[in-house]
Amino acid sequence: MLGFLFLLVYRAQVLAEITTWTLLLSFPLVLGALGYFFYSLNLAYVESSADQVVEEGWQDTAFFVTAIVLWVAAGSFVALLLFIRR
Repeated sequence: MLGFLFLLVYRAQVLAEITTWTLLLSFPLVLGALGYFFYSLNLAYVESSADQVVEEGWQDTAFFVTAIVLWVAAGSFVALLLFIRR
């Protein structure tokens, strides 16, 4: 039912453009927000690692690398949108 409604909305040219660009621009925003979430987790692990008896350094490294990968993916997607835009 939702797919049928989506196809009905796409029949109107203005609504189709607004919907398409909203979906395309929200994807890198979500990736950037997830990157910030993982970066803040990294900072929390670095701050709390001084209190821990057993130190596991792989967690903060994994969070930092995940944040960088998500930010690069978001930037690449924005660059792709700029290059394929009419």
